[in-house]
Amino acid sequence: FYKNKGYPTKVHRQAIKKYGPTILHRLSFL
Repeated sequence: FYKNKGYPTKVHRQAIKKYGPTILHRLSFL
């Protein structure tokens, strides 16, 4: 979170797609 400030970057979205969301992710923003 320290790099993206809560906003999904391309790399962040790819990681979520690959590894799945954590309990900290707001699914409505994915």
